[in-house]
Amino acid sequence: MTSVRAPEQELETLLSVGYIFGGGTGLTPFGRELHDRHEAMRRLCDDVGEWTGVAVRDTLSQDLTAHLNAGETATQHEYRKVATMRQASYSLGLTDALAERGIRPDVVAGSSLGGMIAACVSGALSRPELFRLLSFLEELPLAPAGEPLRGIAFAWIPRERSVDWYCEPGRQHVHLAADYGELREGDAKMVLLSGYRSALRELAAEAPEDQVVVFGVRYGGHSPLQQFVHDALEPFLGQLEICAPVVPLFSSLREGRLSTAEDVRRDILLNTVVTTRMQHIVAGLSAHGVEIAATIGQALPVSLFEFPFENLEVTTVADIEQFTYSLYDLGIELTAEKDHARAFPRGSVQ
Repeated sequence: MTSVRAPEQELETLLSVGYIFGGGTGLTPFGRELHDRHEAMRRLCDDVGEWTGVAVRDTLSQDLTAHLNAGETATQHEYRKVATMRQASYSLGLTDALAERGIRPDVVAGSSLGGMIAACVSGALSRPELFRLLSFLEELPLAPAGEPLRGIAFAWIPRERSVDWYCEPGRQHVHLAADYGELREGDAKMVLLSGYRSALRELAAEAPEDQVVVFGVRYGGHSPLQQFVHDALEPFLGQLEICAPVVPLFSSLREGRLSTAEDVRRDILLNTVVTTRMQHIVAGLSAHGVEIAATIGQALPVSLFEFPFENLEVTTVADIEQFTYSLYDLGIELTAEKDHARAFPRGSVQ
């Protein structure tokens, strides 16, 4: 059950509540309101600074867009680490703020970076271990030495077109990194492509105008280009303390629940080279009976897509208020006391 604490009463709902953690990193400023209003977020920022050396608090109001599109690889490398640590910290801070109200998920899921955050929230790995993992990944080079420049592109693929026209196997050096699913209007789907920048630009020139937008970020994520990351990560994961999730956990890489520590370990490893698909997350949450979900942290606007359950963005302090009231509106019943059995283990949610 998901419990919600009101100022003068304890409330509980029979609804199943899911948390979704999106992929990528937020480049525009998150703002300091969450930090300034919640002690748990302030403590977390201090902890992350000790674990990673990144002063997350100082970056909350910083726009990283120019740095992540910079021409210099060294600059992109430096600020990608900052963006990653900030995204993970802020997402966990939001779960802490929700937990202060007694709101905890019955099931969690995530994509890309969000998949690792979801594993932490599920209790499969502690916060120090999560940031140890992220630090290791962000210390790796962006690409093997001597390789052509990489890039990413968002593409809107009309229903009548095959995805293969845009990426392998139909187009060399362009890979399907993420499939976000059909847009709400139902006439196209949105995907993320990764590959060599020259190939992405050729694709954008051949496609209808504005259908493929190439960005300057040097990244080949969720594709065979990341095999070098996969190979470096595999022995490191053997050193990481991972256990079976306590809260049901679903992935964007495969259908079905991640039930064991080995499931989680393998998912983190394959996250480097396998396409992420939102349909796997939606299917998992739906099968678990989710009726309302919070998409936590900065991600693609959920309003672009259709979901079989209510899905609300929770990115700001105001969003926390709105999500709480939405739970009330969906039939929360009065109860005598909070269900303490839902407390998260191993520091996953304070």
